[in-house]
Amino acid sequence: MKRGRFALLILVSCFLLLAASAGPAAAGCKDLNLVQKLPRTFLKLFAPKKAAAAQGDVTIQWFGHSYFQITTSQGTRIATDPFGFIGYPIPEIYPHVITIGREHPNHNSAHLVGGRPPVLRGLAAGGTEWNRVDTHVRDTHIFNIPIYQRGFEGQYKGSAFVFEVDDLCIAHLGDLGSEMNEDQLAALGKVDVVLIPIGGRYTMDPITAKEVMAQIKAKIAIPMHYYDSESLLAEFLKGNWRSVRSDSDTLVVNKKTLPPRTEVIALRRR
Repeated sequence: MKRGRFALLILVSCFLLLAASAGPAAAGCKDLNLVQKLPRTFLKLFAPKKAAAAQGDVTIQWFGHSYFQITTSQGTRIATDPFGFIGYPIPEIYPHVITIGREHPNHNSAHLVGGRPPVLRGLAAGGTEWNRVDTHVRDTHIFNIPIYQRGFEGQYKGSAFVFEVDDLCIAHLGDLGSEMNEDQLAALGKVDVVLIPIGGRYTMDPITAKEVMAQIKAKIAIPMHYYDSESLLAEFLKGNWRSVRSDSDTLVVNKKTLPPRTEVIALRRR
């Protein structure tokens, strides 16, 4: 286990340094504290330039489980963790790109998504190894963070994704199974909106999810991966924040109108 944690620490550090060297980003989500501690020689290589970012409405639509479509003000559509036949309606969508954080039919059913868009996989080798993602798709910057997720036999490798869109930093935490360590938080950067699993079993439970909320300090949190369980949702909504049960599967967010304090918004899947 110690060897695995050390490997994760090394890989997260590499992800952070490589992402920092990628140049201007749409929203500048990166917390560069770790990078700025490097010697000046390395800073010249790794310190990214800041660029002005557009600020517009971003639409987040939830289809259930961990499946969302994020649409930027410029019309770019990102689909996350598309599920297969799990009892929820299969949405008819045509995104520009798909991200997958777990290699399981409940998360990687890209073949059921319209248009055959490119797929960004956070894992390689059938889901046994981390795969670095750091790319631009139209007006978005997408990168991933290596995490651990839960399984019947302990921990498995997984991937969280960050989407820099319209000056917003939106994090999809995948099947995160525990609190995040310091290096993961540094690689994650400053998050405005977090899509957070609360279901337990394969992910962290509501109690741990609230601890992660305290770590990330996002302005908006949207719970996911709880199988429509009222008890799990009710437990998560009990916290030191304003909680809203929406009647819609969709939320429109804008950098200029983010709440001053954390709000948890439970969407209603269609």
